Amino acid sequence: SITGLRLEGRISVRLKAGSGSVNVGAMAASNYGSIRSASADAEISVRDEGLKDRGSIGILAGSSNATGSFENCSASGSLKFRGSGSGYLRAGGFAGAVSSNYIDATTFAMSRCFSDADINVDYSDKGTGNSNTVCSIGGLVGYLRGGAVSLCGTRSVITSTSDHNYIGGLAGYVGSYDKSGAS
Repeated sequence: SITGLRLEGRISVRLKAGSGSVNVGAMAASNYGSIRSASADAEISVRDEGLKDRGSIGILAGSSNATGSFENCSASGSLKFRGSGSGYLRAGGFAGAVSSNYIDATTFAMSRCFSDADINVDYSDKGTGNSNTVCSIGGLVGYLRGGAVSLCGTRSVITSTSDHNYIGGLAGYVGSYDKSGAS
């Protein structure tokens, strides 16, 4: 777990054509633990020509999975993605994707978290019309599935010139597992 950490900086990533999955975040690329009372102020820039599977990009964390959780955390700065491919792109001012196994409404995947970000996404299917080339972009989280979010907010600006978008002020896509009482 991470507690009380503050990060500032820049991350610039250029991926080779045909890359599989990518997770990028200032504090964690992938979170399977707990991050508490932490903050990140970062400029993140990712270029990928040929994303095949999925990309999860966020200022604090790229993705959070299974039992990963955030409490009293904040993220600020800018996030830029440029590229093309046939995979899913998930971008958020705080986290790109949060997919939690928590199945009750009393356990939070995110609690008291905030983002203040400038998010700019340009993702293309290069004219293939591939419906898998979908961008889920949110001010707080791009893709949220399972678990519960409590007392969180965002003050983010989102710009996208992508082919297929789910864009939301708080979350680009929200879904739940069959047993989840939240989201």
